[in-house]
Amino acid sequence: MQRAKEHYLSKSRIQAEDNRIRIDATTSPPYNAIASLEFLDKDENVYSCTGYYIDRNTVVTAAHCVFDTWNDEWLPELVWVAPGRKGNELPYDWTYGIELNIVSGWVNVVPPKEGYLSYDQVQYDFAVIQVADSHSKWMDLYPFGYGEGDTVNATGFPGDKEYGYMYNSTGKITNWDTSYNVITHSCYVWHGTSGGPIWSQSGNRAIGIVSTTSWSPLIHSSVYNLIYEWANENG
Repeated sequence: MQRAKEHYLSKSRIQAEDNRIRIDATTSPPYNAIASLEFLDKDENVYSCTGYYIDRNTVVTAAHCVFDTWNDEWLPELVWVAPGRKGNELPYDWTYGIELNIVSGWVNVVPPKEGYLSYDQVQYDFAVIQVADSHSKWMDLYPFGYGEGDTVNATGFPGDKEYGYMYNSTGKITNWDTSYNVITHSCYVWHGTSGGPIWSQSGNRAIGIVSTTSWSPLIHSSVYNLIYEWANENG
Protein backbone atom coordinates (compact mmCIF):
# COMPACT_ATOMS: atom_id res chain seq x y z
CA MET A 1 0.00 0.00 0.00
CA GLN A 2 1.33 3.43 -0.91
CA ARG A 3 0.53 6.58 0.99
CA ALA A 4 -0.96 9.25 -1.24
CA LYS A 5 -0.69 12.94 -0.69
CA GLU A 6 -3.23 14.42 1.69
CA HIS A 7 -6.52 15.23 0.03
CA TYR A 8 -6.89 18.57 -1.69
CA LEU A 9 -7.68 21.83 0.04
CA SER A 10 -8.61 24.45 -2.52
CA LYS A 11 -7.34 27.98 -2.14
CA SER A 12 -9.55 30.90 -1.24
CA ARG A 13 -8.88 34.56 -0.82
CA ILE A 14 -7.59 35.13 2.74
CA GLN A 15 -3.80 34.92 3.17
CA ALA A 16 -3.57 33.95 6.82
CA GLU A 17 -0.52 34.08 9.06
CA ASP A 18 0.90 30.67 9.94
CA ASN A 19 0.37 30.84 13.71
CA ARG A 20 -0.27 27.12 14.21
CA ILE A 21 0.76 25.44 17.43
CA ARG A 22 1.03 21.72 18.04
CA ILE A 23 -1.49 20.26 20.46
CA ASP A 24 0.05 17.73 22.82
CA ALA A 25 -2.81 17.63 25.34
CA THR A 26 -4.99 15.68 22.95
CA THR A 27 -6.98 14.00 25.73
CA SER A 28 -8.24 17.40 26.96
CA PRO A 29 -11.40 19.01 25.54
CA PRO A 30 -12.11 19.86 22.82
CA TYR A 31 -9.12 18.08 21.29
CA ASN A 32 -10.27 14.67 22.55
CA ALA A 33 -13.29 15.03 20.23
CA ILE A 34 -11.19 15.82 17.13
CA ALA A 35 -10.21 12.82 15.04
CA SER A 36 -7.59 11.94 12.49
CA LEU A 37 -9.31 10.38 9.48
CA GLU A 38 -7.47 8.05 7.12
CA PHE A 39 -9.17 6.83 3.97
CA LEU A 40 -8.31 3.89 1.75
CA ASP A 41 -9.33 4.55 -1.85
CA LYS A 42 -10.09 2.05 -4.60
CA ASP A 43 -6.44 2.09 -5.74
CA GLU A 44 -5.31 1.21 -2.19
CA ASN A 45 -3.81 4.64 -1.59
CA VAL A 46 -4.29 6.30 1.78
CA TYR A 47 -5.22 9.97 2.15
CA SER A 48 -6.06 11.95 5.26
CA CYS A 49 -8.55 14.49 6.55
CA THR A 50 -9.86 15.57 9.94
CA GLY A 51 -13.26 15.21 11.57
CA TYR A 52 -14.94 15.86 14.90
CA TYR A 53 -17.44 13.99 17.01
CA ILE A 54 -20.83 15.57 17.71
CA ASP A 55 -22.15 12.59 19.65
CA ARG A 56 -20.88 9.17 20.70
CA ASN A 57 -20.70 7.69 17.19
CA THR A 58 -21.21 10.55 14.72
CA VAL A 59 -18.31 12.41 13.09
CA VAL A 60 -18.65 15.58 11.01
CA THR A 61 -16.14 16.21 8.22
CA ALA A 62 -15.92 17.87 4.79
CA ALA A 63 -17.85 16.33 1.92
CA HIS A 64 -14.83 16.66 -0.38
CA CYS A 65 -13.07 14.10 1.84
CA VAL A 66 -15.60 11.42 0.93
CA PHE A 67 -17.06 12.30 -2.49
CA ASP A 68 -15.08 13.51 -5.51
CA THR A 69 -17.26 15.90 -7.50
CA TRP A 70 -14.70 16.15 -10.31
CA ASN A 71 -14.92 12.43 -11.10
CA ASP A 72 -18.43 12.01 -9.68
CA GLU A 73 -17.53 9.13 -7.37
CA TRP A 74 -17.30 8.11 -3.74
CA LEU A 75 -13.68 8.18 -2.64
CA PRO A 76 -13.10 5.81 0.28
CA GLU A 77 -13.34 2.05 0.46
CA LEU A 78 -12.49 2.25 4.16
CA VAL A 79 -12.38 5.05 6.75
CA TRP A 80 -10.30 4.80 9.92
CA VAL A 81 -11.13 7.23 12.71
CA ALA A 82 -8.71 7.99 15.58
CA PRO A 83 -9.88 10.66 18.07
CA GLY A 84 -7.27 12.53 20.08
CA ARG A 85 -4.43 11.15 18.00
CA LYS A 86 -0.89 12.22 18.87
CA GLY A 87 1.52 10.88 16.30
CA ASN A 88 1.54 7.11 16.75
CA GLU A 89 -0.26 7.37 20.09
CA LEU A 90 -3.97 6.55 19.91
CA PRO A 91 -5.33 7.31 23.40
CA TYR A 92 -8.83 6.17 22.42
CA ASP A 93 -7.74 3.50 19.95
CA TRP A 94 -9.37 3.72 16.52
CA THR A 95 -12.64 2.78 14.89
CA TYR A 96 -13.97 2.74 11.35
CA GLY A 97 -16.79 4.33 9.39
CA ILE A 98 -19.91 2.32 8.57
CA GLU A 99 -22.16 4.96 6.97
CA LEU A 100 -21.53 8.17 4.99
CA ASN A 101 -23.99 11.01 4.42
CA ILE A 102 -23.74 13.98 2.06
CA VAL A 103 -26.33 16.26 0.45
CA SER A 104 -27.38 16.11 -3.19
CA GLY A 105 -26.14 19.70 -3.55
CA TRP A 106 -22.59 18.40 -3.13
CA VAL A 107 -23.09 15.54 -5.60
CA ASN A 108 -24.25 18.09 -8.18
CA VAL A 109 -21.30 20.47 -7.70
CA VAL A 110 -19.27 21.15 -10.87
CA PRO A 111 -15.85 22.38 -9.68
CA PRO A 112 -14.14 25.21 -11.59
CA LYS A 113 -11.15 22.85 -11.92
CA GLU A 114 -9.93 19.68 -10.23
CA GLY A 115 -9.29 20.17 -6.52
CA TYR A 116 -10.98 23.57 -6.32
CA LEU A 117 -14.31 24.98 -5.21
CA SER A 118 -16.08 28.18 -6.07
CA TYR A 119 -17.50 30.34 -3.31
CA ASP A 120 -21.13 29.35 -3.93
CA GLN A 121 -20.27 25.62 -3.68
CA VAL A 122 -18.76 25.73 -0.18
CA GLN A 123 -22.17 25.63 1.52
CA TYR A 124 -22.56 21.97 0.50
CA ASP A 125 -19.13 20.83 1.71
CA PHE A 126 -20.16 18.91 4.80
CA ALA A 127 -20.55 15.20 5.54
CA VAL A 128 -21.44 12.91 8.40
CA ILE A 129 -19.67 9.63 9.12
CA GLN A 130 -21.30 7.07 11.37
CA VAL A 131 -18.65 5.02 13.16
CA ALA A 132 -18.73 1.49 14.51
CA ASP A 133 -17.63 2.11 18.10
CA SER A 134 -18.74 4.66 20.66
CA HIS A 135 -16.55 7.52 21.86
CA SER A 136 -17.34 9.34 25.10
CA LYS A 137 -15.98 12.76 24.06
CA TRP A 138 -17.65 15.09 21.59
CA MET A 139 -18.07 18.75 20.73
CA ASP A 140 -21.23 20.78 21.06
CA LEU A 141 -22.22 21.76 17.51
CA TYR A 142 -23.90 25.12 18.06
CA PRO A 143 -23.31 27.64 15.25
CA PHE A 144 -25.78 30.23 16.50
CA GLY A 145 -25.05 33.64 17.97
CA TYR A 146 -21.70 34.14 16.23
CA GLY A 147 -20.65 36.58 13.55
CA GLU A 148 -18.04 38.82 12.00
CA GLY A 149 -15.19 39.74 14.36
CA ASP A 150 -15.55 36.74 16.66
CA THR A 151 -12.40 34.78 17.52
CA VAL A 152 -12.35 31.20 16.25
CA ASN A 153 -9.96 28.27 15.96
CA ALA A 154 -9.26 25.74 13.22
CA THR A 155 -7.87 22.41 14.36
CA GLY A 156 -6.73 19.35 12.47
CA PHE A 157 -3.93 17.12 11.25
CA PRO A 158 -2.01 19.08 8.58
CA GLY A 159 0.05 17.22 6.02
CA ASP A 160 2.98 19.64 6.13
CA LYS A 161 3.72 18.81 9.78
CA GLU A 162 4.75 15.61 11.57
CA TYR A 163 2.31 12.97 10.42
CA GLY A 164 -0.53 12.27 12.83
CA TYR A 165 0.00 15.33 15.03
CA MET A 166 -2.76 17.82 15.75
CA TYR A 167 -2.30 21.55 15.19
CA ASN A 168 -4.45 24.57 16.03
CA SER A 169 -4.62 28.05 14.51
CA THR A 170 -6.52 31.00 15.97
CA GLY A 171 -8.10 33.71 13.83
CA LYS A 172 -11.19 35.82 13.33
CA ILE A 173 -14.43 35.50 11.43
CA THR A 174 -13.99 38.06 8.68
CA ASN A 175 -17.34 37.51 6.96
CA TRP A 176 -20.58 35.75 7.94
CA ASP A 177 -22.44 35.43 4.65
CA THR A 178 -26.05 34.26 5.03
CA SER A 179 -26.72 34.76 1.31
CA TYR A 180 -24.27 32.08 0.17
CA ASN A 181 -24.07 30.34 3.58
CA VAL A 182 -20.30 30.71 3.88
CA ILE A 183 -18.08 31.70 6.82
CA THR A 184 -14.79 33.38 5.91
CA HIS A 185 -12.08 33.21 8.59
CA SER A 186 -8.42 34.09 9.05
CA CYS A 187 -7.23 30.82 10.65
CA TYR A 188 -4.32 29.10 8.92
CA VAL A 189 -5.14 25.65 7.54
CA TRP A 190 -3.38 23.17 5.29
CA HIS A 191 -4.00 19.88 3.49
CA GLY A 192 -5.13 17.22 5.96
CA THR A 193 -7.02 19.76 8.07
CA SER A 194 -10.07 19.52 5.79
CA GLY A 195 -13.14 18.53 7.79
CA GLY A 196 -11.76 19.76 11.08
CA PRO A 197 -13.81 22.07 13.29
CA ILE A 198 -14.01 25.81 13.14
CA TRP A 199 -14.75 26.37 16.79
CA SER A 200 -15.14 28.96 19.52
CA GLN A 201 -13.43 28.76 22.89
CA SER A 202 -16.69 29.98 24.38
CA GLY A 203 -17.94 26.61 25.50
CA ASN A 204 -15.65 24.82 23.03
CA ARG A 205 -18.49 24.97 20.52
CA ALA A 206 -18.06 23.88 16.91
CA ILE A 207 -19.54 26.43 14.53
CA GLY A 208 -18.18 25.32 11.15
CA ILE A 209 -16.06 22.91 9.10
CA VAL A 210 -12.73 23.48 7.37
CA SER A 211 -13.52 23.44 3.64
CA THR A 212 -10.98 25.62 1.81
CA THR A 213 -8.06 27.64 3.13
CA SER A 214 -10.39 30.32 4.51
CA TRP A 215 -13.97 29.23 3.89
CA SER A 216 -16.36 27.08 5.89
CA PRO A 217 -19.95 26.13 5.17
CA LEU A 218 -22.26 28.17 7.37
CA ILE A 219 -24.29 25.68 9.39
CA HIS A 220 -27.65 27.41 9.40
CA SER A 221 -30.67 25.87 11.12
CA SER A 222 -31.70 23.61 8.20
CA VAL A 223 -28.20 22.12 7.88
CA TYR A 224 -27.94 21.80 11.67
CA ASN A 225 -31.22 19.89 11.77
CA LEU A 226 -30.18 17.67 8.87
CA ILE A 227 -26.86 16.75 10.49
CA TYR A 228 -28.61 15.66 13.66
CA GLU A 229 -31.32 13.88 11.66
CA TRP A 230 -28.57 11.80 10.02
CA ALA A 231 -26.98 11.22 13.42
CA ASN A 232 -30.26 9.99 14.91
CA GLU A 233 -31.09 7.79 11.92
CA ASN A 234 -27.72 6.10 12.00
CA GLY A 235 -27.38 5.98 15.77
